Amino acid sequence: MAGARQAALRTLHAVDTRGAYADLALESVLQGLPELTGPDRRLATELAYGTVRRQNTLDWALSRYLNRPLASCDPWVRAALRLGAYQLLYMENIPGPVAVNETVKLLHRQPRWLTGLVNAVLRRLSRHRAEELPYPALDESPAQHLALVHSHPEWIVAVFLDRIGLEETASLCRWNNQPPRLTVRINTLRTGVDAFTRCLDAEGIRWKTGLHHPAAVELLAPGNIRQVPGFAQGHFQVQDEASMIVAQLLDPKSGQEVLDACAAPGGKAMHLAELVGVDGRVVANDINEQRLQLIRENALRLGLCHVEVTQGDARRLPQGWVFDRVLLDAPCSGLGVLARRPDARWRKKPRHIPGLTRLQRELLEGASACVRPGGVLVYSVCTLTGPEGPGVVEGFLQDHPQFRLDDPRPWLPSSLTGAVTDRGYVELWPQRHGTDGFFMARLAKYT
Repeated sequence: MAGARQAALRTLHAVDTRGAYADLALESVLQGLPELTGPDRRLATELAYGTVRRQNTLDWALSRYLNRPLASCDPWVRAALRLGAYQLLYMENIPGPVAVNETVKLLHRQPRWLTGLVNAVLRRLSRHRAEELPYPALDESPAQHLALVHSHPEWIVAVFLDRIGLEETASLCRWNNQPPRLTVRINTLRTGVDAFTRCLDAEGIRWKTGLHHPAAVELLAPGNIRQVPGFAQGHFQVQDEASMIVAQLLDPKSGQEVLDACAAPGGKAMHLAELVGVDGRVVANDINEQRLQLIRENALRLGLCHVEVTQGDARRLPQGWVFDRVLLDAPCSGLGVLARRPDARWRKKPRHIPGLTRLQRELLEGASACVRPGGVLVYSVCTLTGPEGPGVVEGFLQDHPQFRLDDPRPWLPSSLTGAVTDRGYVELWPQRHGTDGFFMARLAKYT
């Protein structure tokens, strides 16, 4: 366990001091510690990700026992305090004295007075559990209360409160603090669900049927995804069910030509390529050349030779491009996937939203020019803010009468027909539907 805690501490230090992404930082640390076994690697992941997710609450709780601002502490000390506090407040399977002592040991190279400070603060905090802390009253300040109880930025909580109310906001925040579901989509051009799950059974890998999509399988504690049977053979693609529904809503037919305008890292483009078959054509476009390499690698592994990868700005696509189906999965604030990205909630700021909505509208203008008459455009974002979803589409429809909002229910599984809003949009909420949070609109083009 000492190695797991050391890996978590180094990850937290990288996130704090270098602005590293938690998942990439942890992966880098673990690559340098090949001696860590499966259980220790899982513990390191829980400690690192959990501490990052709960940072708001941890900092607030620690500040009650510090005689100086936490921000003024040495970065290693700050990381250790957060790591110890997470174990004390949220990991009931770790005894308090163990959490304190093992955390202090991580700082053996620090001056004695600093280790003494960490020891004293954590021992005082160890008298409490998370639910016992003196949070602001819910009835007096619901946004502040939920932000501290569930460790979210207050502005994000306010967005959720405005859209779905108190009870569902609390439920959504709880969802965001749980390990995310890991689902895969079966590549039906190479295998079937029954054949794939039989291989899982043979390897002792536990699984569940997906909630909404017939080709979805949820993997339970699979370990290294590259070692799951069928990965190298291209039998499956890691993908959340919400992303699978995007392609289902676009509904490309066999042999059609499809454009994925902002395709990286390529999960939806791969799904579209499976749906149109080898007689069809999928153009996977993205502005980021480095991320396009991920699409090429996936297309090769999955055997999808009819995927064409191109680099370009979707706001200014080549004149003359015309497609039967166009997907614009636009860059967004990502408030629907906070469970998957431990540090994302702390990187997002409300000032980012106006710039994102302008970009989304410009991308929608560019992508829509590539839809042939009688074709279909799907606009999607993995966020839950009004301006980035309905706001963008409503403005676009006002300026483009040749497009009409389609009723999406004919293309949705029966389990998700309740996700359709009165206006005709699809809104998937994690706490309601068990998927990532997504907004989708199906737009048909007429002459």
